[in-house]
Amino acid sequence: MSKKKKRKQQYSVSPEEIRLIEKDLGVEFIDFYKGIFKSNGIVWKPVKNGIELLCAAWDNVPMLQISSGRSACQFVPLEWKP
Repeated sequence: MSKKKKRKQQYSVSPEEIRLIEKDLGVEFIDFYKGIFKSNGIVWKPVKNGIELLCAAWDNVPMLQISSGRSACQFVPLEWKP
């Protein structure tokens, strides 16, 4: 089995597991594997890189940060374009 196929199988999540995660977090996933979800009426997408994060900050775009430190993940509204 190739590394790519093995890695893809490793991250496979069942629809039931996704529903449990949604219930625990209080969000609705639009695309679980891309990290796009809906919370409080806003659809969020993950920030791709530091340049996009900087552009969002300059544009005063509402941002959502999950966790802190080096493992922090920033999200911006899906409709925002850098």
